[in-house]
Amino acid sequence: PTVTGQSGPTFPIVFVSRAIPPRGHIADSTFLTRGLPGIGTVSRFVIASPGKLLIRETNGAIRTLIDGASPTAASLNLIDVNAPEVSYDGTRIVFAGLPNGTYASRDRDPGSQPGPHPGAWRIYVINVDGTGLRQLTTNPPALNLSQFPFNANSFNQADDTDPTWLPDGRIVFSSTRWPAVAEYRDGRVTNLYVINADGTRLHRITAERNGADRPMVDPVTGKIVYSRWWRNGHLPSDTLQVKTDPVFGGYLLNLGLATDDSNRYTSAELTAIGPAYGKANRNLWISASIAPDGTGLSLWDGGLDLDSLANSHYGGSFDESGNLYSNLIPLENLAEVAGFGGVRYHRRGVNPQRVYPTKI
Repeated sequence: PTVTGQSGPTFPIVFVSRAIPPRGHIADSTFLTRGLPGIGTVSRFVIASPGKLLIRETNGAIRTLIDGASPTAASLNLIDVNAPEVSYDGTRIVFAGLPNGTYASRDRDPGSQPGPHPGAWRIYVINVDGTGLRQLTTNPPALNLSQFPFNANSFNQADDTDPTWLPDGRIVFSSTRWPAVAEYRDGRVTNLYVINADGTRLHRITAERNGADRPMVDPVTGKIVYSRWWRNGHLPSDTLQVKTDPVFGGYLLNLGLATDDSNRYTSAELTAIGPAYGKANRNLWISASIAPDGTGLSLWDGGLDLDSLANSHYGGSFDESGNLYSNLIPLENLAEVAGFGGVRYHRRGVNPQRVYPTKI
């Protein structure tokens, strides 16, 4: 918003400046498509240092709060920053930060599988005047996974990101602290956690099987709206035969469900059963809503019979009237590509009929 006769915003703007990763798609070995850090499993934790936390003042001046190019003890040796969010009273900024350290090369390149996981992204808070920087989340406790020798060390590191202030002063954020691997491309599963502003009472409020990213507060309901990875690879089959994968030992056919394409119903067959079932095979991020205490999980918008792209939602923000605008990503599962394709307006409420969001 601007005032007549003025060319700039009438309030300061908090933002980050980060390096551009070398690869934006896992199949691009020639590095023709540059990356965008912070998007989906392929790059949400990729290191894009040096990162800077900045404020643009109303007069156009840029003020640096954190300079990742010059880490010091006073800046808690942070080299990268992401996802800043200003408190409701305008006095504090919560953000994700990465301290200086030795990280594997794959954690800087989203071309490796699974996606980058430095295991050191944490949540920080700083006053808008640059004072009072402190770390809120710490390393998760080590897990005893000795009974799983092939995976004994995989879950002893976690990353925190996407913090958002709740109206009561607490903070909700996304994290890989829950030890699980997503059903598609083996990325670490994210879930939502809530923590007090002083760093106490950290607890999980979701139980997602694939991912929960980019939480925000719905100004109309006060509930948390977040991007939920809906992966459904187990579709109905007309056989109760049990068939296992000889290499990985998993079920291809079991209890009338199939991951084997040659044995499951096609989209046309499902549509013949009922029009709402024609798109049962899902692999995309959608908008979900949940109360801050972890109850009342539901869809925020969309419909049962919409195609994947029409339901797609990843991050964004609400305006003052409660309208939701999200990022339109070219590939809905966000496991192969990091980048934007536009902005989308979402209609509030779930509609079982065909109602498409508007592309901008």
